[in-house]
Amino acid sequence: MKNFLLKSLGFFLLLVLVFGGFEWALRRIPNDYNYKATYYRHHDKEIKIWNVGSSHAYYGINPDYFEKTAFNGAHVSQSLDFDLKLLRKYIRRMDSLEVFILPVSYFSLFSRLDKGAEAWRCINYSEYPLTQFGLRKNLRIFGDQAAFDRAIEGLRGARNDRSCLENGIGSAFRYENRYVQLDSIAAVSAARHKKSLHRKIMAQNESYIKQMARLCQKHQVKILLLSTPVHQSYYQLLDSTQLAITRETCHRIAADFPHCHYLDWMQDERFVTEDFFDADHLNHLGAIKLTQYLNDFIRDFSENKE
Repeated sequence: MKNFLLKSLGFFLLLVLVFGGFEWALRRIPNDYNYKATYYRHHDKEIKIWNVGSSHAYYGINPDYFEKTAFNGAHVSQSLDFDLKLLRKYIRRMDSLEVFILPVSYFSLFSRLDKGAEAWRCINYSEYPLTQFGLRKNLRIFGDQAAFDRAIEGLRGARNDRSCLENGIGSAFRYENRYVQLDSIAAVSAARHKKSLHRKIMAQNESYIKQMARLCQKHQVKILLLSTPVHQSYYQLLDSTQLAITRETCHRIAADFPHCHYLDWMQDERFVTEDFFDADHLNHLGAIKLTQYLNDFIRDFSENKE
């Protein structure tokens, strides 16, 4: 019996060693999340303008075009609950933070990352780390079926999954690679972004925005709620009820907090077809344009709210 227990213990420890080695190898692979976590560790006290958000901000806000030190903390499909978790984790350490930009898109109030088709992305937030429950959300080895192949590549140093630039903006949506015919992709995107009006999720997401507004108020940080520009081919297909709830909620929250403002730039006529990568994302030149307009607004907003 004693030998059996010793052998079982030895086998268990071997499994822990093997799985631990694969997990370590997966964690060695550069990606946007461990890059940004490392950036915060070294530069959090320097950041004066910080945005979070989903792909609309990840590809749409270029921190190099703000007058003050800025960083893009958005990720593809990042939902409001993760925006809140990031703000809670870092705002106490961001001594210089003046403006927090919180994008609120057409779908933001009606969805959560962990409840949708891209829930597999939740594991990425263990790089910060952010509090989550479940092995699949905390150990990369359990994250997907290709984990072992990726671990081997990680051990060989042959894989790099980082796609953001040093300032945090996504690098893929280039002007020269933009979609020329937007109508068909607009229909696909609008249909994907149409959500069930689930009251519990809506209430939770509204609560997340209010909690972020209160945190910013506590730390004397101004907050901008931002609905980024979208192409007309996408906008005309949006559900009017879902759109109205989004706008009404953002206007109401902005009215309740004196340090908050809502920028509804979805139909801003300053943005033309050439500024878009697809029907609801800006390309890299459109991102420069948006950031320059944000910079101008922040300058005036800061002076008027003093």
